[in-house]
Amino acid sequence: MFKNKALIIVTILVLALSVVAMSCAPAAKPAPTTPPATTTPPATTTPPATPPAPPATTTPPAATPPAAAAPEVKTSFEATTYTNDKYGFSIKYPKSWVVVDAGTFIFAAAADSGMTADTLVIGVNNPAEADLSKAAKANLDAHPTFKKFDAKANIDSTKAITLADGKTAGVETALSASIAIYQIKCFCVAATKGANSIFMYAYTVTGDPKLAKEIANTLTFK
Repeated sequence: MFKNKALIIVTILVLALSVVAMSCAPAAKPAPTTPPATTTPPATTTPPATPPAPPATTTPPAATPPAAAAPEVKTSFEATTYTNDKYGFSIKYPKSWVVVDAGTFIFAAAADSGMTADTLVIGVNNPAEADLSKAAKANLDAHPTFKKFDAKANIDSTKAITLADGKTAGVETALSASIAIYQIKCFCVAATKGANSIFMYAYTVTGDPKLAKEIANTLTFK
């Protein structure tokens, strides 16, 4: 029994010492906390530079087509051409004709030098005429030859036409007159350009006005 009490006492002492030892032992340090790894942000991607806008395309002005050349005027006769650069026109007449004194006109040519056969005369009125047919008659009536024989031209017909250049508006007037022993048939083709009216008369004393009409209708403006 004594041994049992001694064992109990020893056991109690051992337990007491254990408690004292535990109370005196320093507290265990907590394990250091490892900070979370710093996450490196991804490198900033520099957006590609926006290419500059291309310059606005300027549409070049449409090229102006060159003016069409006046069509070649065909004639039933071998022709020569009279061109007047001052007033900008040309006409054709038979190559066999001769240039004669134009008098009050700016140009004249005839089948003979005495102007007793088919003849071409050209006149210019400035300022331009409002009525080309009436002006065509007035010009003939004022010609010295008409005045000498007190002759007056008659207007037989008149019509609007397009000249041989295919673009210029004109007037064709058929006239007739009696001078001395001659019966004259005349065709006048007239047109206005700028401040001027151009009159081209082709007349015949042979009675057949076909050639006169053909010549008159070769008037062409540049």
